[in-house]
Amino acid sequence: MSDGIVREELDSLLEWWELAGVDLDYSTEAEGWLDKPEPGETKSAAQNQSGSRPNIARENSATAAKKAVNPAVQNIDLPAPPDSHEEFIAYWMEEAGLALPSGKGVRIAPHGPLKPKLMIIADMPDNDDLQTLFSGQSGTLLKRILAAAAIDDSDVYHASLLPEHSLEHKLDTAMLQAYREIMDKHIALVAPQSVILLGNMPNSALTDNDLPKNRLKLQFINHDSGQIPAASSFHPRTLMQRPGLKVKAWQDWQWLMESIKQ
Repeated sequence: MSDGIVREELDSLLEWWELAGVDLDYSTEAEGWLDKPEPGETKSAAQNQSGSRPNIARENSATAAKKAVNPAVQNIDLPAPPDSHEEFIAYWMEEAGLALPSGKGVRIAPHGPLKPKLMIIADMPDNDDLQTLFSGQSGTLLKRILAAAAIDDSDVYHASLLPEHSLEHKLDTAMLQAYREIMDKHIALVAPQSVILLGNMPNSALTDNDLPKNRLKLQFINHDSGQIPAASSFHPRTLMQRPGLKVKAWQDWQWLMESIKQ
């Protein structure tokens, strides 16, 4: 097998785990992966020694299950959003209780018409966004995608799960749940015909599933006023970092357009 084929398979595997929200796994304890058992050591003893460190993935799954069973563990009280869109924008931009500990400290406003054909929901503003979402390099690529998909920008509302750019690209279950409740209100106030979730974080928060599992499948987001059909794809910043994903992204957008027509 050539180095090129091995590299492609490795990149594909790493890509899946990265998009699923798992980008590293490490331990500060030394592991004797190549150590041979001492002559008098039994197989079961060696297994017990290698199994003394908890399985990280299994421990995380158990912790998540406990949180799901015990809603109190997930309870983070963010200030409740208002009931009008105009007041919501002021709340999103000025409410001190929405500040992120790891945030950049600069709020970026959502924008677009109410009752649009499409509502785009990203994880957070990009570091180079100025005043409005997708005003930086990601926005330039997004405009090209929308144009290629024959979606007029005047039919699109741009939003993000978080109000500011965060140095932490993952949120724990409790924080995701808190911002999901705010986004549910945001969606209800905007009242779009359909939604597309860009990136893993909004998929995880709004559908309880990861982006790789959601692609090319119709999801439904429940909110105060009913259900909204939703599609999923990669964030433009990911496409700029990994150009090889652009083919898959175009499949997502074509699938979305066909779903909207139906």
